Amino acid sequence: MSSRVRFVMVLPAHLYAFTGAAGCMRELLRHHEERLTGLLALLATPLTPW
Repeated sequence: MSSRVRFVMVLPAHLYAFTGAAGCMRELLRHHEERLTGLLALLATPLTPW
């Protein structure tokens, strides 16, 4: 038996049911990586409130 689960439909607790969970997760991970890269770039230069 494979350790991967294939979702046909996602039933979230809010809004509407949808398909394409794998693509949605890839997009979410890409977005978080993009935001993290931006945050790390901002933190590369030390900042002070003065």
